[in-house]
Amino acid sequence: MICKLRNISARPVSLHLNSGRTVHLSPGLELDLDEVEIVNNDMFDKLKDKKLLALVTGAKAGAGQAAVAREASPDTEAEAPRKGKTKAT
Repeated sequence: MICKLRNISARPVSLHLNSGRTVHLSPGLELDLDEVEIVNNDMFDKLKDKKLLALVTGAKAGAGQAAVAREASPDTEAEAPRKGKTKAT
């Protein structure tokens, strides 16, 4: 199962995964990982306890995707084509 990690600190964080890889997360960056990479991972537990990493799950992840979809929509007032004549300069 895929899970999402977020660096909630103000500094870069490195995490050693169960597969042997190391990932580096910039402040505020989110990363999709397989859940197997962090299950029984002492380093992940330690960083989570220190409030450096957060596990984003369920409704929070869905809400973030919906917000991105709304931002990309061209139906906003600024991007929508204007009707009628415009003034010439």
